[in-house]
Amino acid sequence: MSQTAVEPPAEKAPDEQPAASAPEPQGGFKYWAVRILTPLASLRLTVVLFALAMFLVFCGTVAQKQMGLWTAMDKYFRSGLVWIPFQLFVEFGQVFFNFPSTWRIGGSFPFPGGWLLGGLLLVNLLAAHAIRFRFSSKDLVLVPVFALSFWLLLLWEKHPNIWLLLGSLVVFTGWMAILMLLHSRRTGVLVLHLGLIIMMVSELVTGLFAVEAQMTIPEGETVNWVVVSRKFEMVLIDPSNPNHDEIVSVPDALLRKGGVIRDEALPADIEVLEYHVNSDLVELESAGDIPGPVVTEPRGQKLKLVPKPEESGAASNRMDVPLARVRFLSKDTGKPLGDYYLSMFLPIYGVAPRIQIGDRTWTADLRQ
Repeated sequence: MSQTAVEPPAEKAPDEQPAASAPEPQGGFKYWAVRILTPLASLRLTVVLFALAMFLVFCGTVAQKQMGLWTAMDKYFRSGLVWIPFQLFVEFGQVFFNFPSTWRIGGSFPFPGGWLLGGLLLVNLLAAHAIRFRFSSKDLVLVPVFALSFWLLLLWEKHPNIWLLLGSLVVFTGWMAILMLLHSRRTGVLVLHLGLIIMMVSELVTGLFAVEAQMTIPEGETVNWVVVSRKFEMVLIDPSNPNHDEIVSVPDALLRKGGVIRDEALPADIEVLEYHVNSDLVELESAGDIPGPVVTEPRGQKLKLVPKPEESGAASNRMDVPLARVRFLSKDTGKPLGDYYLSMFLPIYGVAPRIQIGDRTWTADLRQ
């Protein structure tokens, strides 16, 4: 019987050993950028942020049962942090589940506001693009083309012209064509995400800088001013000059703060005794002992102007009408010159406070 010896395989020479793969460098900008952006690009983070945003929308909507639309907007959606009262959920139950109307729960809990959630969603979206999408130098051509389309659109807004609008559309169509050539399969995702980015940035710009105003133009007349419906001002008017009225205005932001308002342009110092964001006219008999100015209707009925909570954003289209009680003080002696109520209702009934300051008579008013 023959025997065959089994010999172990010969070892390879050192130069025949397979080369070990070089370890990834544990430093450098790219390494740390990936380490930082990876958790920020997490899809789980996206889902959590969307869930928090949905809960915030729910709370901000329910809150309009007790507060105005713009108050809820500023408190819940245009803020970094909001304190949500527990009573909010009781009120929701009172409307939909017949909770007793006497239930009251104090306290509140902190929750991220709309701007914080929107900022985190924007960071999450940009981080996902930086990690998962591959861009090259060819993509740089998209920037000037998109900028040109946007610039033509801005020109059209300032100088309405059909050719500017068509030019913007043509350039944007070219931008879309270039995007499809460079990223054929992911064009839809890129356009969708770009739209989300523009929406979030636009809301930030709108919340910080936009001013909503109305212009009423009677037929056959011209107007060169607008009414900012959310802003009010107290004005002092001196009509003694036959050529023009001298007007000094105080913004409602100063009236809300209270205290004494001093300024060189004012003919007298103003002490804010009361400021109410809303008011209404009620029958004198039903007003009780609530202090407030009394006016008389053309029919002879007496009405009293009394404070009331701001109009609910969910149940009323009525505009808030502020009510203020102020005291005018002499600039020289600090002596009180009189206490006066100010409201947009009063001039309608011919009640316009007149204040004698020195040798001049000023009319005080509260207006938009």
